Amino acid sequence: MEKYLKILIFIIFIMKVTFVANAQYNFPANNNWIFSNAGISFNNDTLTPLIGSQPTSVGIEEGGASVSDDLGNLLFYSNGSDVWSANHSLMPHSSSLILPYNSTSTATQSTLIVPSPNNTNQFYLFTLGVDNMNYYSRLYVYLIDMTLNNGWGDVDTSFYLTNHLLADSLTEKMIAVQGCGRTVWVVTKSLENGSFYSYRIDMSGIDTVPVISVAGNQPFQDYRAGAICASPNGQQIAVTSTYGLELMHFDGTNGKVTLQSNVQGPGAGHYGVAFSPSGRYLYSISDYIYQHDLSASPSGVSSYYVGNNSTNSHLALAPNGKIYYRSKVGFSMQPLEFYLGSIEQPDSAGAACMHRDSVTAAKITINSGNLSVIYGFNLQNTIIDPKYNSFVLNRRYFDQWICKIDAANGYLLEAAEGFSNYVWSDGSTNPQLSVTTGGTYWVKYPTACGDRTDTFHLHVKMENIQMQFDGVNISCQGGYDFYQWQFNGNNIVNANDSFLTVGDDGLYALIAGVGSNCKDTAYMQITTSKINVNQNKAVKVYPNPTKNKLLIESDLKLSFKIHDVSGRELMRGNSSVISLEPLENGMYILFLQSEKGESILREKIIKME
Repeated sequence: MEKYLKILIFIIFIMKVTFVANAQYNFPANNNWIFSNAGISFNNDTLTPLIGSQPTSVGIEEGGASVSDDLGNLLFYSNGSDVWSANHSLMPHSSSLILPYNSTSTATQSTLIVPSPNNTNQFYLFTLGVDNMNYYSRLYVYLIDMTLNNGWGDVDTSFYLTNHLLADSLTEKMIAVQGCGRTVWVVTKSLENGSFYSYRIDMSGIDTVPVISVAGNQPFQDYRAGAICASPNGQQIAVTSTYGLELMHFDGTNGKVTLQSNVQGPGAGHYGVAFSPSGRYLYSISDYIYQHDLSASPSGVSSYYVGNNSTNSHLALAPNGKIYYRSKVGFSMQPLEFYLGSIEQPDSAGAACMHRDSVTAAKITINSGNLSVIYGFNLQNTIIDPKYNSFVLNRRYFDQWICKIDAANGYLLEAAEGFSNYVWSDGSTNPQLSVTTGGTYWVKYPTACGDRTDTFHLHVKMENIQMQFDGVNISCQGGYDFYQWQFNGNNIVNANDSFLTVGDDGLYALIAGVGSNCKDTAYMQITTSKINVNQNKAVKVYPNPTKNKLLIESDLKLSFKIHDVSGRELMRGNSSVISLEPLENGMYILFLQSEKGESILREKIIKME
């Protein structure tokens, strides 16, 4: 048994090494990023500014895409409405691709390029056009043929799907995710019914009938703007909304999307999102940049405040393994210039991820004077190239750990939807299997990528962690095999008992569990007194208690967050007059921060009649 275990560990290690070395984001197709008439090249593992030669603005604002050849040479780029060749000239038949009542300039992810699986000279160009009257998006696709226009490329006007409406009433979200073999999925999300639409692209072309999945907890309208992003291994999709951040599971064998977990909930709106190269960490951005450790617990995610950005932006994983965003630091109007900010070590926890708010080598100068880029947040949508099967998407075994079993009522195991010919470990052939005892069960079934076996590991019932605070110690009841306490998102060294003596005020978390894979996480915000973090910066908050409005007086430009006493964020903003109408009567915690993200004040506030 020990021999086989060692072999399995070695195979898993080899799979992980292969995956990191061959992830799609670092293939040459992604080596050039374009911003208006300037850009960045990642060839030769260095950042080199690119300057376009066209006299007028490209007009890439919120969404854009570019693609390079196998040597990293730029082929073409687009904002969804127009397409430019590598010589920065418009392709002859590319001007105003979408219908007149649509606009791609305000769509978060308006443009996506997918290389054709069966023709190295052809590329599918997907566009999301925002209806200027109703503010929802429409999906179209065009074919770019690089053998046309004397080798500079052009739109193939004979393509049978040109100006064909693929889907209506969509959000502004669109990505490509690799399937198995030479398959790519284009995934977008409906604004009308909240469903995900997955379009399959393979050697036969584009399947115009999407795979539809209902997933997500928020009201449909909350998903209108902001980005979605696929993990480098193609098995997870992060979804932003004005309400929060969600993590989905993506099945590349059938295009199905299912909800995996909530990363951040109410009041934590996000615009941009990106995974680290390993997929362990997820980064999100709005006014603030956060790192989320997805391995912290199956039932909770550990989040770390990385820095302050002061504007929405895309986040994108670059070919050099770093994550970039458009920074407001160093922004100037004359000449029009901006920097990229970066996460230098995105697979390192906490401060070790090395956040930089301005990368000198990534200083972008816009020569055309296109002032629209002030409001543009675009970074490139990752090219998924079907000729590179860069990882084994259809793993042979999918393990699921189920930690909370009610033996009295049993548990219903369900095989993945969308398949047939299921065979369970007991020989039954139904899509579900009812069990009443712990143990390991499996189901085997054929997929488009070969046979797949899913295993289910059932453990004893594990209660949710319940914590109490007596003014000195935080403690929990229930016998667990292990405990790990955290303070403000970081592990406390040697804090491995069922109780913890509280030191400073802040957000405390307890990760506890049984076995090696069954974990739960609970949080508690401890605030015992009013604390002026920086006594030299006068801040006045009044009236407190208050019936409705809270006023902030300060010479500083401050942002605020309001939490409930359990640590859940309820409100945020930068106004000096805060309306507490949405809140019920009771006690809350007010946090004030400077523009640089430094803590200025933390204070209890009371809303009362």
